[in-house]
Amino acid sequence: MGSFRQRLVAACAILAASFQACAADTPGPIDFPQMRPSVVDWHGPYGGVLLAVKSFQAQIAGLGGTPDNIDGSGRLAGIVAGYNLSHNNMVYGLEGDVGYGQIRALSGQGKLEADIMGTLRARLGYDFEGSLLFATAGATFAGVNKTSRLMVKGDTSTHIGWIVGGGLEHAFARSLTGRIEYLYGRNLQDKNTGIRDIHMIRAGVVYHLPD
Repeated sequence: MGSFRQRLVAACAILAASFQACAADTPGPIDFPQMRPSVVDWHGPYGGVLLAVKSFQAQIAGLGGTPDNIDGSGRLAGIVAGYNLSHNNMVYGLEGDVGYGQIRALSGQGKLEADIMGTLRARLGYDFEGSLLFATAGATFAGVNKTSRLMVKGDTSTHIGWIVGGGLEHAFARSLTGRIEYLYGRNLQDKNTGIRDIHMIRAGVVYHLPD
């Protein structure tokens, strides 16, 4: 009996020593690096492409000089470029764009067309970890061709007005963002002829260059 107990105690001691040796050789928990999506660096220059859908109200001088109010619409495609500065989560800078296409308004008194339109604006936004909510304001211009019953031929001129709006820009990669924005412009007119109110929804893709 005593011999059996001695063997059992010896076996338990050997087993305990084996567990301690295995525990000593087992590596500790693996520290995996934190996986986070890439976040864009807003600071610096950028450029991209834009597509815009526009609707507007316009005026064309009618008989006796009385303006004829008409509605129009159209689409433009263009390029955009700008430069951002940043401080903490605030992003601010200057942006310009120019688009080409056609927006047109027709009435019994004549027609109004614009095939080139651009803006130069200041932007101010707040970065929500890769999504930039921004407001913008500045000047806009359009190359307008207008023809009325009082004209022998069309008259082309550049009209300048102001524009405001806002939108959301989201980072899909460290240097690539997509955006959607709404802009409202006014007073793109010469006397009583031209674009009075313009509404546009624009979507685009922007590439951010290293500063």
